[in-house]
Amino acid sequence: MKLIRKRLFHNDGSRHIGYSVHAGNCVVIREIVHGQNRDVIESVINSVVSNGVTNVVSRYDYAYDAARRRTRRGDTALPSASTNLFTYNPRSELTAASMSGGEYLYGYDSQGNRLFSTNGAGMALARVVLDRRHCRCR
Repeated sequence: MKLIRKRLFHNDGSRHIGYSVHAGNCVVIREIVHGQNRDVIESVINSVVSNGVTNVVSRYDYAYDAARRRTRRGDTALPSASTNLFTYNPRSELTAASMSGGEYLYGYDSQGNRLFSTNGAGMALARVVLDRRHCRCR
């Protein structure tokens, strides 16, 4: 196996970084596209080249809010494309995630300790009990 790394810069300031691994008769490629300020990842594309044919295995496209928190992840690879959405409170704590498996909710106390999380069916995944000496999950 041989690893090759190449960098491509574009006029708009975005940056593409590609990684290739040669393994036998196929090449595995991962391309990471950074945003214009190069501080966030806009997309990740994973491909396999075999016998001269390129097949995209997975592609993830990301969106961010003004605070650079990830608000959307789109999985555009076939056959099952999906979009995941994320919501935050003013302290940048994740409060909700809408994913292909359902809706997930998270709650925090005023100190930022997570108090609960629920799955898509509204069932509690974890509830935190705080006392003066211990923090326990139930």
